[in-house]
Amino acid sequence: MSRYNADRVVQVSVNKTPSFSYNNLSCNGTTVAYVHKTEVITFNETAGTGSTNVKETVLKPRLPESKVIQVKWCHLSGRDYLVVGSGAGLVIYDDSVSSSIFVMELSSQDVPFPDPEASFVRGITAIPSTNHICAGSSTGYVFAFKVNKDSIELDRTIKPHEDDDGSATSAMTGIENWGVAAFDSGAIQLYDADKDFQVAARFPGSAPCTSLCITGGCIVAGYTTGQIKLYNLTSKVLFAEIGAHTRAISAINAHPDLSQFVSVGEDSIINVWHISTSVTTDESKSSTTEGSDNKVSILFTAKATDSLFTGVTFSRNGSSHLLTSSYDQKKITVFTHR
Repeated sequence: MSRYNADRVVQVSVNKTPSFSYNNLSCNGTTVAYVHKTEVITFNETAGTGSTNVKETVLKPRLPESKVIQVKWCHLSGRDYLVVGSGAGLVIYDDSVSSSIFVMELSSQDVPFPDPEASFVRGITAIPSTNHICAGSSTGYVFAFKVNKDSIELDRTIKPHEDDDGSATSAMTGIENWGVAAFDSGAIQLYDADKDFQVAARFPGSAPCTSLCITGGCIVAGYTTGQIKLYNLTSKVLFAEIGAHTRAISAINAHPDLSQFVSVGEDSIINVWHISTSVTTDESKSSTTEGSDNKVSILFTAKATDSLFTGVTFSRNGSSHLLTSSYDQKKITVFTHR
């Protein structure tokens, strides 16, 4: 049962407003990060959920100045990395966020970017099984970076599918050996990192996919139409389509421990969802297996008046609090969980 209450929120004041970019909020249990124009703003997560005032840190990526598109925490081998994608390239920081440990300029890559002014990195995820950080781009190429103990290197560049050539990567997510990329064409592609990032499945689409997460054994995808689609990760079939929002979905995030996810949209609505999976017993084989009868239910919904959501994330500090960012508002709203 959900223990959120629309009347029980904390408004955390910030000095710089979140940019209008989808999925514009990330946290790792210690530090919250979001994008403001050409900068990344961070503050202490515990301080933010317990107080209305926080001390912010401003990061300027060590790249030619350009608009920052996305910032995301990635967890690999017990360490956290803050990954920043911009119009000029990608920067990776250590968990202290005090210094950058890897920088890649798009102009240095042997990849076609016909319009340098419209180039960017967007869609960031970790692949824990193989210790990769993956990032998409404005031309649909996906960069896979191998994270070693003392170094990070570009391991491979994955070409876009022929049907997506020229279509930008819009979002990425990952779990275990799986990486998932969405494109402005609406297509979603599933990669198996254990098999040299071979394409394991492809799901076509007709509207741009803005957001992705994986939870409850399912790929969850949000679209500009306000729809949410859920694909079973094992059977690789679509099992649910939900008219979740009346306008574009601007962010989706999975709960770190439970089979739950949260969605926010341009309609100012926040929804928390639960995925339940049936268990079937094959008596002839004396075994119990996870069935394909997934069900989705809504646990909590609320409307934030005059808030154009740009990001949402579950807290990673064990509290299950929900943090949200809104365009042109000097605050981060926390829906507390009790």
